[in-house]
Amino acid sequence: MNKSDLLTVLLLVLGLALFGVLTLPLWGLTRRAALMDVWRTLACVATITVLVSLGCARQTTPVAPGPPTAPRASWSIRSGPQGGGESEVCRSDRQQTCVLEASNESQPMAVTVSVYLYPAGAPTKYSGAFQSTFIQTAGAGGYEAKVDYSVAPGELPAAVAAGGRVTSVPGDHAFRMALLGEVPSRMDPHQFEQTVPVRVVPPGTMQAP
Repeated sequence: MNKSDLLTVLLLVLGLALFGVLTLPLWGLTRRAALMDVWRTLACVATITVLVSLGCARQTTPVAPGPPTAPRASWSIRSGPQGGGESEVCRSDRQQTCVLEASNESQPMAVTVSVYLYPAGAPTKYSGAFQSTFIQTAGAGGYEAKVDYSVAPGELPAAVAAGGRVTSVPGDHAFRMALLGEVPSRMDPHQFEQTVPVRVVPPGTMQAP
């Protein structure tokens, strides 16, 4: 789905929502109830748009190592104040130390981990998981995202993302990736295993860029 298709969908839903407001007396609805329905509809469309956008990586995708005929994967980590926008912290094609600021009650911090999957000159299936121990969860061990995705030849890299709140516990954490890339016409699957150290520092100790 390209940008013009997404714009068409958004305009269509907005038009239907406004039509509903203009005709609300026919349905016996109050203006407040109708407006609430409009906002709920637009929120759902916005969520769908985000999920569709994650399907194709943009030009800022980290370059994946290896020949274009082999399964490849790259990654990036972004973080920032919750609700205030995220900026890039580190990525697989740059020599950067991954440092995140811990969350606290007055300033929760958000983080998004993206893994990019590349076609290998033929339909390529990726399976496995990646774990982010710095994403806060109810249990120990952080958040684990399952990967089960196929990329067709000629497509842009597909992005599988996991996001949440940065842990409130400073210290040494990690991003771990374990994937299997399979091409039907080839006998041996390609295995990816990588562990990236991630340091979480106390709130307020990171210098502003």
